[in-house]
Amino acid sequence: MAGPGRAGQIHETYKLSTAMDHPHLEGQFVENYELTSAFGTKALGEPPVCSVAPAIRNAVLQATGIGIGQVPLNPHTLFEEFKKGGLLDV
Repeated sequence: MAGPGRAGQIHETYKLSTAMDHPHLEGQFVENYELTSAFGTKALGEPPVCSVAPAIRNAVLQATGIGIGQVPLNPHTLFEEFKKGGLLDV
């Protein structure tokens, strides 16, 4: 049963951004000394997933009417914000 506060089939229709939605990115690595790796620390996987946290926040807002301005959205944060917003009578 879909409706306000219900997830329904959102996972089948909600679109996350892909590489085609982002501008061209050029990675430039900076050499640094790191004991756990022969070539220093490297990371390049974050840009494609930058929109996940805001998308989840907006999904919670649309489903509940409660806007949460902090991450991560863990169960404790959701519980407290839902209490403050009057969704829970605890």
